[in-house]
Amino acid sequence: TTMMMMIRFSLPKLATLLLLLLGSSSWLLSTARAQETTPEEEVQGALSGALTNLKTKYDGLDNKGKAVVGTAVGFVATRIVLKSALSAIKVGVIAVILAEVLDRTGILDVEETAEKLQEMGVVQKLKQFSGQAVSGFKAQVHRRLNPSNWQEIMDKEKVATLGMAGGVVLACLF
Repeated sequence: TTMMMMIRFSLPKLATLLLLLLGSSSWLLSTARAQETTPEEEVQGALSGALTNLKTKYDGLDNKGKAVVGTAVGFVATRIVLKSALSAIKVGVIAVILAEVLDRTGILDVEETAEKLQEMGVVQKLKQFSGQAVSGFKAQVHRRLNPSNWQEIMDKEKVATLGMAGGVVLACLF
């Protein structure tokens, strides 16, 4: 709980620092007037102001600048996704190896453990929970990543889209 309190108290400071770096002083003035906001509202306001500032700067770029931004975004996003996927694969492989070693040495009896979990209803609860979590995640992805919106953006920003594709290729190669 102490860590959570530190995170809560540091989020507004982090948002303020981000806004100062991006040069958005209008949000700071509105926050100073409205002292009764929660830290979550302050962060949301900070991000909104920062994104608006970034959008205006992006709109002012020429085609080469937009291609470079697209390349950087594609490269960084692909690196994050690849690192996350590889980490998940590593954790899965380690779990399988540990389970095999524990089973072969007799420390863990897999069949007996599976029967006990089945009797307690843990397996059914896990299936139900994971099904609900996956359905919720799928709905959120469909809502936020609406393909028609992305097609419109890609048609409008063809140079940035081409740059993003190049960034993806670079991230996969290096």
